Amino acid sequence: MDRLWVDPDTGVRIAHRTLIPFRTADGTELEQAPDTAPEKIYALLVEAGHKLRWTETARARMPLPDERTTLQLPDATRVLHTTRTTYGRKNAALLREEFRVNGDRAQAAYRITTESTRQLRTVRD
Repeated sequence: MDRLWVDPDTGVRIAHRTLIPFRTADGTELEQAPDTAPEKIYALLVEAGHKLRWTETARARMPLPDERTTLQLPDATRVLHTTRTTYGRKNAALLREEFRVNGDRAQAAYRITTESTRQLRTVRD
């Protein structure tokens, strides 16, 4: 499901995509309503007995032509592309979300705890 969010104060646009695997949707109301808002999806997964956790990656890159148009980006402006994966029982990936926003007008903030630092790893290109 693709959505476009616009900040009413700044006009900044955020493209949001939700990808729900069939095995996650099977037998739930997501099967009939894949356009369900993310917060409702999280609630449904918790109701199904999952203890949720997430991983997120963020990178800056040049936008694709359709992203430049959708996000109304000026020339030579990078997009901040964030990918979030939601995990549940048995470390199963339940949901993937992608966020794309003007890299000049965005920032990413993450909470780091003593537990999460054990999971940090180096990423190389």
